[in-house]
Amino acid sequence: MDSLRVIFIGDELVAGYGDARALGWTGRVMARTLTDPPLLPLTLAVPGETISEMAERWEREVALRTGPEIEARLVIGLGSHDLERGGTLARARLNLAN
Repeated sequence: MDSLRVIFIGDELVAGYGDARALGWTGRVMARTLTDPPLLPLTLAVPGETISEMAERWEREVALRTGPEIEARLVIGLGSHDLERGGTLARARLNLAN
């Protein structure tokens, strides 16, 4: 059996941008997650990305890395860029729900 793919999508916190150890949130979670068989982490993070920008790309990018025979999970790491750009929490929640 192939390993389970865990696909992380989010902003620079997920990517590890600016992290002196280059782990980011994803690397730290995976370093403490031991499974047999091991998990295959895939990070599709974009620094500075808003939820609406993420919504435009996530499905296409995840589809490129999965398929009917591949078991996968999606982890969404949200940042604060929507609010920093003048968006509201209600709009961010709506984008996430959609």
